[in-house]
Amino acid sequence: IYFFLLFQTRIGSTVILPCYFTPLKSFSHGGREIPLRIVRVLWCKNHQICHKTTPSVYDSNSTAREPRFHYLGNMEANCTLQIRDIRMEDKGTFRFRMEADNSAGHFTNQAGVRISVMKLKSSSKRSEVSRGQTVSLQCTTSTCTFTHLEVTWRKDGHALPGNGSALQLGPLTAKDSGNYSCALRGNMETQSEPFSLQVEEKEEEEEEGWFHIIEFNSNTAGVDRSNLTDYLVYYLGAGNQSVMVKREPSHKVKLSIYWSLFVPTLIHSHELWVMT
Repeated sequence: IYFFLLFQTRIGSTVILPCYFTPLKSFSHGGREIPLRIVRVLWCKNHQICHKTTPSVYDSNSTAREPRFHYLGNMEANCTLQIRDIRMEDKGTFRFRMEADNSAGHFTNQAGVRISVMKLKSSSKRSEVSRGQTVSLQCTTSTCTFTHLEVTWRKDGHALPGNGSALQLGPLTAKDSGNYSCALRGNMETQSEPFSLQVEEKEEEEEEGWFHIIEFNSNTAGVDRSNLTDYLVYYLGAGNQSVMVKREPSHKVKLSIYWSLFVPTLIHSHELWVMT
């Protein structure tokens, strides 16, 4: 039996395992040659012999067949298998077995063909990260790591520099947002599922020393209360004394201050804003 020993592929792709065999034509019994005829062919996964009650992905004697596995061969010389919509659980070693009308013609190729599924892993558990962070993307397979193979990287379909199994990104900016994928160089059939990276802008951080502090109480004049959203108020918890910090806050902070200083009160079906 002849076929490739290792296939690198990706989730969702279609893989064809080329396979060819030369069955035993006859066997000797009682001094005479008895012809043999192949009556059954099957493929199984992760089993050395593929016989008896071993679960199979394809069995010519069974009507219950997994639709993702399609036998492209015959009973004479071709044992090619097609696997559609590759999934992570398809990783493993597939073996072909033929059975004749006499056990003398039974045979399983124990070398088998191994399927490895490409996968892209991130050092960040979340696809949404903050600006300024550093993220490492690792191109791996379900069965081995890349130590001597060249890997190509892409972002939104465009090639990126570098050929190692890891891609370092950072400090991140909004321009780094996008869909990243990896593949073995020269073989786009092995391209991984894309990893979506979204770089979020940090909330503006207010720096101490950038503030102008004004102390006031309820009788303090000179404070434009019509524009109190331009101030952040810290209550000192002693009488009416407060500290107002003047700055240019973000819109989110402005809303927070606005709602903390005023509460709506309904009087005779009209809304009145009362300072707290």
